[in-house]
Amino acid sequence: MKEELQRQLKTYPKQHMTWQEFDAHVNTIIKAMDKVNYRPDYIYGIPRGGLPLSVTLSNRLGVPMILDDGIMLAKDNKHILACDDLSDTGETFSNMYNQYATKSCSSYFKTAALMYRIGTALIPDFYSVYLSANMESPDYRWIHFPWE
Repeated sequence: MKEELQRQLKTYPKQHMTWQEFDAHVNTIIKAMDKVNYRPDYIYGIPRGGLPLSVTLSNRLGVPMILDDGIMLAKDNKHILACDDLSDTGETFSNMYNQYATKSCSSYFKTAALMYRIGTALIPDFYSVYLSANMESPDYRWIHFPWE
C-alpha cells in the first residue's frame, strides 16, 4: 500500500519551495507567535523534516533546542514547541499531543509547521499556510522542500 501511494504521489504536480520562501514562512510563524505573546522554553524538531524549522526558530528566538520530545521538561512546567515541515495527516503531532496528555502536561505542548493539509488530525498551533488534502483536486501539490 505504501509503495502504491509513493508511486501515485510521484505523478502529482510538485511545488518546489525555495530558501527565500522558507524564510518567509518562518517569519509568518514568528509573527503568529508574537501575536499571542508565546515563547517556548524549548524547541523540538521532529526528525527529519522538522529540523530545519526548529533550528531556524531556535536561532531567531534564542530558545534552546532539545533532542527528545520534552515530556519530562513539560512535567516541570516548561513550554515545548514541536516543529515539523508539513502536517500532512497530523498523526505525528496528534501522537505527541496524546503522549503529553497521558502525562497531564498537554497545556505545555504546542506545535509549529510550515504548512498543513486541510483535514489533518491536529492543526498546528502555528503555521504559515494550509494546503489541499484532496488528491483528486487540481490544487493538490506535493511539496518539495529546499533541504530535500
